Amino acid sequence: MSNLPQQALDFISGISPWESLTHPERVAFVSAAKLIYLNEDSLPLLQAQQEAGNGLLLIQTGEFEVQSRDAQDQISGRYISESEYVFLCANPFHIPVENIVKVHSPGLVYCLDVAALIKLSDQTRAVQRFFTDLAHSIHYDNQPFQSAEWQEASLQQLCHRPLVQVTPDTSVAQCAELMTECNVSSVLVCEGETLQGILTDKDLRTRVLAKHLSSDVAVSEVMTTDLQVASPQQDWLDAVCLMSESGFSHVPIVDEDNRPVGIMTKSDVINRQKSNIVWLIKSLSRATSLYELMQHAWQIPHYIRFNMQGKQGFANVGQWLARATDVMTRRLLHFYFREHGEPPFAWCWLVYGSQARKDQLLTSDQDNGLLLAQAPDTGQADYFRAMAQYVCNGLAKCGIALCNGNIMASNPELRKTLQEAVVEAEQCVSEPSSERLLHFNIFLDVRLVQGSETLFAQLQSRRAELFKKPLFLAALAREVNRCEVPLSLFQRFIYEDNEHKKAINLKVNAVAIVNSIVRLYALSVGLKVASTPERLAALSESGLLSSRDCANLKSIWLYLNELRLNSQLDQQKPDNLVDIRQLTPMEKYQLKKAFQSIKKAQSALLLKFSSGLGG
Repeated sequence: MSNLPQQALDFISGISPWESLTHPERVAFVSAAKLIYLNEDSLPLLQAQQEAGNGLLLIQTGEFEVQSRDAQDQISGRYISESEYVFLCANPFHIPVENIVKVHSPGLVYCLDVAALIKLSDQTRAVQRFFTDLAHSIHYDNQPFQSAEWQEASLQQLCHRPLVQVTPDTSVAQCAELMTECNVSSVLVCEGETLQGILTDKDLRTRVLAKHLSSDVAVSEVMTTDLQVASPQQDWLDAVCLMSESGFSHVPIVDEDNRPVGIMTKSDVINRQKSNIVWLIKSLSRATSLYELMQHAWQIPHYIRFNMQGKQGFANVGQWLARATDVMTRRLLHFYFREHGEPPFAWCWLVYGSQARKDQLLTSDQDNGLLLAQAPDTGQADYFRAMAQYVCNGLAKCGIALCNGNIMASNPELRKTLQEAVVEAEQCVSEPSSERLLHFNIFLDVRLVQGSETLFAQLQSRRAELFKKPLFLAALAREVNRCEVPLSLFQRFIYEDNEHKKAINLKVNAVAIVNSIVRLYALSVGLKVASTPERLAALSESGLLSSRDCANLKSIWLYLNELRLNSQLDQQKPDNLVDIRQLTPMEKYQLKKAFQSIKKAQSALLLKFSSGLGG
């Protein structure tokens, strides 16, 4: 590996758990690694690496699908990407042996020596603890992601957890101890092998504690006996229906002789639905480390790609992605505070652009900044600088790319005091040149993610009056009209210079124009919401725009973004270019009508505001 040690060291030094090692330990471990470029054609190389003892994979780049087979011969799958691990062989950490079955995006993969890892884990507690925790995480998360075949499986195939049983004369105290010891929320009460009842956490609260009963009372006196049970041959949806209709959170599975063979709980239902974005966001919010956050974050684009085929509602996707980024940001801030203490004074983490409007897509990058209540001293400035760098770099590791324009809190110019932010707005309003407006435009869509609500409200209040100035609105109107939709005088599409497809950048040449039109109307009446649909709803109520115009703009905005999303779902590297040749005749017709409506809206905007007398 003499041709890549420094490259490998640089990468591994920033990955858990290797940052805990000394430099000589890292050098010794990396020296046995092999680096391969993994695509569909090179998959057979993995077997050769496994045979050579390099049975641990560390992904540097690329996206792959892996599968494992459990003791019951059930196949489970998951998606892996940057900084994740795969064991190709048995290991002392009890991490499932997995195989890469599909390459979604080729990339670089390090093949690491398992024997060297085992020796290292015996010597270094941090390494052993990391892979032990990783085993728990993979076992917990190793549920079918893309495939929904498990929904059609029988309950007998799905329920493998050990049953926790007691006899009717067992005391409530003993039941509670057993439930705690086994980490379950219920015990089954059996006479011999026959099910008699069930005691749940809810029963303990409502039938024992709430009624001040002794903990020595027998479980038979407080257990639930009017049970809803399912047979092993029924499927998952049958159990869900039983829970929903009966209001029970636990459904015992019994054979024809009423002997328990399994149990289905509401938590089982939730954990089975790994493809649900709500579950993913919940997982993000419970992450306890950057590595764990990254594992969950990289599932989000997979979910969008594999579970949102077709027009499933862009508005929901945009909001889900924005909320997920919000959660990741707050977790990263929490991690930083945990290590470095709370901020020294009031602050706000602000987001701009698509995250502020809640219309993120797969191509969205970071746009954020810090608002400070006062000018920091040297030590305080270092604290906020390090905080901003940690969060921005953490978001990048979670798949939210760094901003090419450096609109990030890690940029010292984006860490402003309240007074500095207001002065910047005053300068832009008083001298709204094209260059200044181009720079300032993104800051007109802003939202608070974490920090002082009072401080953010002060910023919003002091800027709102400034943005109503007629000359400022007139300058914005002229800038909006300098942007042209890609439609010629003869109503033909104008394409990007692209030799492979007849492409149009819908973000730049259409969506951004609609956002700007709606934003200008919103600023003119002092609206403080950032979302385009929310602004349109408020404008309709204000009467500044008719309900019909607002509805039309909203439908155009949704349609354009749905075209963008569907195009991105089909792309290996998503961008904002839509190939017109891939659209149906009806979609092309609707796109032209949308462009024509945007042109009319631009003209109306110019007529209302360009004289400097609007608002």
